[in-house]
Amino acid sequence: MSSVNARHPSVVADQHVVRASVVVNCSQESAFSTFVGRVADWWPLQSYSLGRDQIKTVVVEKCVGGRMYEVRPDGERNWGVITAWNPPHGFVLRWDVISGPTTSVELTFEKLDDHSTRVSVEHTGWENVDPSLLPSDCNYGEGWRVTLQHFAEECAKSSGLGPDSVAGHSTTEQPHQ
Repeated sequence: MSSVNARHPSVVADQHVVRASVVVNCSQESAFSTFVGRVADWWPLQSYSLGRDQIKTVVVEKCVGGRMYEVRPDGERNWGVITAWNPPHGFVLRWDVISGPTTSVELTFEKLDDHSTRVSVEHTGWENVDPSLLPSDCNYGEGWRVTLQHFAEECAKSSGLGPDSVAGHSTTEQPHQ
């Protein structure tokens, strides 16, 4: 497959939803497998995790009721619990990272052709979160954009296409607090 000009993940936000998406240069099955099976290889842990440089790995338990969590020397820290599981099409995660009420993260993997997949994130439930409970630098729109860009780069690398072939066009929306 020929190289595709790089486009950045896009982010769109309304008052209560963060949406982000990216097109990656790999099959739907490979994209899903890379996302859930190798999170610690591509997730920008230094910027978007609870333990930052203390993290040994990140685990996704691949089933309804399974957890997504980071492993650190002092134990595990939960990111969320899977509430819907439909490989390779997607999954839904109750996001437990934010103080107070939880939010929900839905990830979908849409096959565009045999070698490209649109990966979309819809992060909802912000209307339930008291803005005073969020850190002052909280910007999930930017966080999902950066995270999906790292993911797209990992998919390109895994497919042998290299980082210059990242196809990712994404959009992100940040809820208004």
